[in-house]
Amino acid sequence: MIQIDMPMPENCRMCPACSEYDICLIPIDGKGFGEQNVSEFIDNRPEWCPMKEQEAVEPIPFFTTTGEELKNYVGCGHCKSIKAIMPKYTKQKYCHECGFPVLWEGR
Repeated sequence: MIQIDMPMPENCRMCPACSEYDICLIPIDGKGFGEQNVSEFIDNRPEWCPMKEQEAVEPIPFFTTTGEELKNYVGCGHCKSIKAIMPKYTKQKYCHECGFPVLWEGR
């Protein structure tokens, strides 16, 4: 799976995987690269579209052995990665382990 930091396209023509000839460049349903005509989807996205919007997950706090929360380090709420995401410095948009978006609102 590939995570791309971009707004979800509203239709195939707005998608970077659509060629100038209205061909989806992502292999889908057994069809090869460039074999899927999407000219009928100029106003919407097809149900079979492989682009999926990911819901952001809350980061999980790290704690010291005494139970004190380390505010500068958090892990991923999706994969529970113990590799720290450092919100104070970077505000990473995605977990570097699983690629899920991280929800920073209110933190």
